[in-house]
Amino acid sequence: MIRLPAVVRIAIFLAISSSVVLYFHIAEDPFHGTRKFINLYPPAPQSNATSPNDAFDFLPLDSEAIRSICADTEWNPALVFTCSESVGGIGNIRNSILNCMRFAISAGAALVEPTIVLRNDADSAEIRTGVKMDMGYMLDPAHFRESLRLSCPGMKVYDRIEDLKGKAFHDPIALLPESLEENVPSTGLVHPEKWRESFDAWLRQHVGSTPEGTVIVNLQRSYLTYPIYSDGENFALAFGKLLKFRADTRILATKTLLALASNASYSPDLSQPILPDFFFGAHLRTEHDAQLGWPAEDWVYGRYGTQAKFYFKETLASGLKRVYIYIYSLHRDLKISSDRRVLSGPSLGTLE
Repeated sequence: MIRLPAVVRIAIFLAISSSVVLYFHIAEDPFHGTRKFINLYPPAPQSNATSPNDAFDFLPLDSEAIRSICADTEWNPALVFTCSESVGGIGNIRNSILNCMRFAISAGAALVEPTIVLRNDADSAEIRTGVKMDMGYMLDPAHFRESLRLSCPGMKVYDRIEDLKGKAFHDPIALLPESLEENVPSTGLVHPEKWRESFDAWLRQHVGSTPEGTVIVNLQRSYLTYPIYSDGENFALAFGKLLKFRADTRILATKTLLALASNASYSPDLSQPILPDFFFGAHLRTEHDAQLGWPAEDWVYGRYGTQAKFYFKETLASGLKRVYIYIYSLHRDLKISSDRRVLSGPSLGTLE
């Protein structure tokens, strides 16, 4: 059975990312050698939150770094990309959409507003269900549109693929973007600046040099592939802010954060991007599907004991006395205070 995921999942994602959030690549030591891809967790907005009830709100992105890249792009008005195959958890979907957007910029393509594939809520390993929701299911479409208008005005955005019916040269063509390069390492494209040349050659093979009508390319799910720091640090730090989570999840995350602060007798300044000496945020990813895409030698990192050891080490090093943990499957030897003990009243009803 597939059902809408609880608002709490996105709220927890936001609440954790307001503190020390560690995203680690599976390696000999998970806390070293982190890959510099598209920001999974961009820096929190500065002091531009629009409401004291929503610490995670921020203005549409107006980035000179992104605008410069877009200004140097040779746009193809007859080319449209779709980003309709984003699957997995919150971070996976967010990164997949950002990868797709970056490849669309590289190709000089217009974009159909991304959609999200729901996973089976009864079995988190079943992520390719074919059930799709619009962008507003998780993200803020208006923020996305306005941020692109300001930061990448050369990119046209269509509401739906149906808007292109009757204009298309032929049926959409599927493309896994990294498949155009040979021997792509786990760290992503080695020469992303050469991808446009490879793409143009691939496109000519499929539609010729001068196709009549719009060419639609269905970009397949690409994850942790585009080395975003190749565009420079300012671009990398800004690009993730093209996406913003929907308002109700941000407000619930703010309430959770304030409730945690109240329980800890902590006075947070929500206008600041980092709350010092508050709590350490950790996501214990131990569900059975976590290991499915990993090589056997890395399965040890999907175990509770391994993750807990590294997180405990970092918690001690941070000097923080409180830990906020997100864990989907509660272990019998782990005692925590859940969100249901932190929230009350209408907020608890929203959580449910």
